[in-house]
Amino acid sequence: MVEALCEIAVREYFDVDYDVRAITPFVSRMRSQIHSVAPPEQLATEALIRSALGETDVVTDDIKRLQKLLIRGSAATQVRLQLRWDEATVDQRIVEAERAAFERGWKPPPAA
Repeated sequence: MVEALCEIAVREYFDVDYDVRAITPFVSRMRSQIHSVAPPEQLATEALIRSALGETDVVTDDIKRLQKLLIRGSAATQVRLQLRWDEATVDQRIVEAERAAFERGWKPPPAA
């Protein structure tokens, strides 16, 4: 579900015809706010976000699952902060992510 939430969040943050160079400062900001663990590698994070945006010419297979979870959760959080989502918006995006996960055949436990 975190994967779907990340996709929803970054697609809301970046325009449909986004400039790939806009991802670099977004990731730098995101990484600067991670203090509880070592921040994920810049280029790997950019690649995973580009993949979440629908790009197919990026390699993410070499990123470990736990790192993907950290990146996706951090990206969604960064979008929430930048777009100033209120609690109702956060709840709605979670519902959308759950729906997307079920549509993909995943079996996430309900968030609430």
